Amino acid sequence: MKGLKKLLTGVLAATMIMSASISVCAAETVTRADGVTGAATITVKNTHANETYKIYKVFDATTDGTNISYKLVSGKTEAPAGFEVDTAGNVLYTANKDKTGDAVSKELTQADIEAIKAYVTDADLVATVVEDAENTDKAFTVSNLPYGYYFIQTTTGALVTVNSTNPNAEVADKNGTTTTDKKVEEDSTGDFGDKDDADIGQTVNFKSTITVQPGVRGLKFEDEMTKSLDLVKGSVKVDTLTEGYTVNYVDNDNQHFNITFDDDAIAALAKDTVITITYSAVLNENAVIGIPTGDDSNAFGAGNDNKSRITYDNHPDLGWDWTRTYTYKLDIVKNDGNGTKLAGAEFELSLNTKDAKAIKVVDLGNGEYRVATASDETTTTTLVTPSDEEHKGLIKITGLDADQYKLTETKAPEGYNLLTAPITFTITSKTATEQGDDNNHQAVNVVGYEENGAPFTALTVENTAGSILPSTGGMGTTIFYVLGVVLIVAGAAYFIVRRKQNAE
Repeated sequence: MKGLKKLLTGVLAATMIMSASISVCAAETVTRADGVTGAATITVKNTHANETYKIYKVFDATTDGTNISYKLVSGKTEAPAGFEVDTAGNVLYTANKDKTGDAVSKELTQADIEAIKAYVTDADLVATVVEDAENTDKAFTVSNLPYGYYFIQTTTGALVTVNSTNPNAEVADKNGTTTTDKKVEEDSTGDFGDKDDADIGQTVNFKSTITVQPGVRGLKFEDEMTKSLDLVKGSVKVDTLTEGYTVNYVDNDNQHFNITFDDDAIAALAKDTVITITYSAVLNENAVIGIPTGDDSNAFGAGNDNKSRITYDNHPDLGWDWTRTYTYKLDIVKNDGNGTKLAGAEFELSLNTKDAKAIKVVDLGNGEYRVATASDETTTTTLVTPSDEEHKGLIKITGLDADQYKLTETKAPEGYNLLTAPITFTITSKTATEQGDDNNHQAVNVVGYEENGAPFTALTVENTAGSILPSTGGMGTTIFYVLGVVLIVAGAAYFIVRRKQNAE
């Protein structure tokens, strides 16, 4: 049995750090020479919060104080691949059969480790420990264990290695937890964070990172979007790896995809290697406008949300990380300055930048408009205040980014003067509004208000009536009549004076 003992107590630790997501250890001094039986303990150090550690018994063990004999546990009829049972019932490591001295192998192969992992069952489970969230001690001890050869597995797939050969064996979880982080780009700054603002129809860029720890197997990245975001399928990119992964589109829709990673490709990465995944989506016509309200407003799905997570080994869920994209609306109230709403006014809305083109919108009827997407076939740039009593003088535009805008009146209501200059205003990421400069002295009132508890933006645009020009029968013709009489009188006086002069 010396060959197996050397394998377990020598260079096994270093070997498994490099090659496995599990570890086996032997409680060496299992039965003293005087026949007194002692209880074994295993202490696991460097543990991680919220992780589950399972300890399985692989073989029974007895010793005379010098040599160790390993036997199959009750109910087992064969050893795992890489091991065999001799005629006396002793478990041998096949690679060391008939070897002595330096020829004895001191390393388990990856195939051996996988075979042990597949070999143990729930019937072999002798202890399960779940570390709490605080994990202040970062260690635990399992006592009163039967003597034997043990396999220790964690939900993180982390490595644990033997560093003691006495009945009180100590092992250390050598790995951290493989983690993921998700961000969305704010296009106005280029910075990535937990939220952004966008127009309907705008392409939104996402970035997720995976920080890889050794020993991870079965790594999978999953992503899900709400119906208001359409994935741009050709946009999914994975850096760090040029191969060894597959992008899968789920259910052939535009809201789900996942990436599966080959174990060999991940195993070749150094500790703390960061894999960056980038992809894009378009904010569509189903967008939630403004700030969601209600009890579930801060939960995924209440807004324009995108979430992702990773899973691996027997760890099905490390939790979702998600972002939210906001878009806003603008209400325009057109009146005469005395509160009377005016129909028939026409406007164009654009960004407040040089040579900015009018924003294309879809006419939804009754003065309501939505920012157009690339797939909308019928669009317009003209915003018209309706004439029916319910909607008269009111325009509502949904799907606007937080930005600086310019509203230009292109046609005034009948009997009113056209505004001589555009109105500038700002929608901020907090949905507050500001007047731009002094709005060129136009009578404009920018106010914030709440609708169903959610703040939006409103503009009140006033038109003044045109001044009255002279017309027939008015003051203008009276002036002509008076002037005509004066001319006639002057002419008559002239002829009288001339006749009198001629007579003399």
